[in-house]
Amino acid sequence: DVLTGIITALLARGYKPVDACIVGTYMHGLAGDIAAEELGKESLIASDIIRCLPKALMVIGERGVRREERGMTLHRINYATFASKGS
Repeated sequence: DVLTGIITALLARGYKPVDACIVGTYMHGLAGDIAAEELGKESLIASDIIRCLPKALMVIGERGVRREERGMTLHRINYATFASKGS
């Protein structure tokens, strides 16, 4: 599963479990949105999401991510923080 792989990779880079889930879910969704725009929703398969992960990281690097969920605190993620985890 693509989402499991992303979250596991973030955990391996030193993310706290809750942060890995939040960041991983956002990255997965963004890559899926990019793939759907390029290929259409009907023909989308898991490998298309994997293929679009670098593009999702570029978007995160350009604008950062602001994500607010019901009942949760505001999380700010930027590419520099992402890239420095686990280094």
